[in-house]
Amino acid sequence: MTHDTLILVAAGALFVAFLLGGLAGWLVLRAAAPAPEAAGPTPSDTAEAAQARAHAAALEAELHEARIEIEELRDYIERRRAREG
Repeated sequence: MTHDTLILVAAGALFVAFLLGGLAGWLVLRAAAPAPEAAGPTPSDTAEAAQARAHAAALEAELHEARIEIEELRDYIERRRAREG
């Protein structure tokens, strides 16, 4: 075996080892990932979402009441200014 052949064989072996290492790393990451069916929403997630929706609806109702009060105050101020002026 000549010096050039030895270098080519060593380079080929190192390249194959590099590819096998990359494949092994990919397989480990793939095996550690959760299964697709296990990634769905859990009951606690759906309960939290329902709670958040209820909270948002309550906040919207409070905002609606605040808008009504603001309009009533504006009308009161306009009536007061019209009466004074």
